[in-house]
Amino acid sequence: MQSVDTVDDLEWADRSRHWASRDTGLKDKRVRRQPRRDPMILAGHGVSLRIEAGTLLIRNGFTHYPQKQAQYRFFKGDADLPPRIIMLDGSGSITFDVLTWLNEQKVPLVKIDWTGNAVTVASGKGFAASRERVEWQIATRSDRRKRMEFCNTLIAQKIEGCVQTLETSLRRCFAWDRAMKRALDDIARLANDPPETVDELRLLEAHSAVAYFRAWYATSLLWRASARHPIPDDWRTIGPRFTRVYASGSRNASHPVNAILDYAYAVLQSQVQIRLVAEGYDCRASCTPTGTVRRPLSST
Repeated sequence: MQSVDTVDDLEWADRSRHWASRDTGLKDKRVRRQPRRDPMILAGHGVSLRIEAGTLLIRNGFTHYPQKQAQYRFFKGDADLPPRIIMLDGSGSITFDVLTWLNEQKVPLVKIDWTGNAVTVASGKGFAASRERVEWQIATRSDRRKRMEFCNTLIAQKIEGCVQTLETSLRRCFAWDRAMKRALDDIARLANDPPETVDELRLLEAHSAVAYFRAWYATSLLWRASARHPIPDDWRTIGPRFTRVYASGSRNASHPVNAILDYAYAVLQSQVQIRLVAEGYDCRASCTPTGTVRRPLSST
């Protein structure tokens, strides 16, 4: 027969295990409640930021029709507060109370145009970018070895994309074989014996690009109603990037396909710049050859 003390001890042990399990569950929930890491990007017409009953009320803009206007409400100290708010072009209104509220919550507000260039930065610290990422940018630019590793990796990824396009979108011919061989040789060069200077890397990329675009020349284009709307003979195939008027086809293309490429490259450039600003990088942070750090993205 068990004593009263023994029974009490067993009951306390059961209760302790029960509450311990409940405490563990609560701790796990708190651990999963991490602060928001991705920025909030607002765009369109009719964007509104105002303070209502001590909370930040945001209404996103209209970008198409029909569309229901998205609305967000944030409380002070809310874990869902974005690390920064990006206003992408567009139009709307904002109150002075919002600037005070954002300053108290240490949330910078950045207004950028459609190309990704910062127009205005509102931040209590006068600094809207992520200091860790800007420091990485500065350290990479100031170290020649790190800088070349980064550049070589980018060009290798670009040439790998060319290989994928050759394999999936262009028909095989003599120019295709040369472009593929050149691309694979350049990828192997970048992996085993990468260029040590930017000029060498640019030369490698240029030669690879010339071979790649020559593989496009054999692609025929089909035009509808060409009898009623005559087209030049050189529009029936994909032509070179250069023209008779300009040495380079960039921004001065006379061929429709190259004009499409120029437009797509411009859109891609703006998307990359917008993404960089949104992620906390600084498109203007850099180092001069002497090591002097240029002023990063700030409100001054």
